[in-house]
Amino acid sequence: MATVPASADSGTYGISVTETGITIESLNVTETPQTETVPDQANAVVNEITYDTRTELRLTYRGTKLSPTNGCVTINSVKYFVDSHEEAGTYNGLKRYNLTGHRFTNFPS
Repeated sequence: MATVPASADSGTYGISVTETGITIESLNVTETPQTETVPDQANAVVNEITYDTRTELRLTYRGTKLSPTNGCVTINSVKYFVDSHEEAGTYNGLKRYNLTGHRFTNFPS
């Protein structure tokens, strides 16, 4: 019988985000800063100014198909504008879906 060393990490397993009517299989959120380069007189980049952040959502779930409202869905209390929504087959008889979306700091409001 294997024993766990006292210094072993105690991580969280699974996805703790829950939404009514669906079971989330995978949830990926990527944040990408939106920047503008600042050149000097010789056009060499000397700085970058971050003016916003684009957050992208990739979600695989099963259960009831989400219905976007005004093109948006809310996942984990955050609203995303839907880019694509596809049927991805079944898992143990339940339909699976893939959804991608995005948001910025002030959009959607």
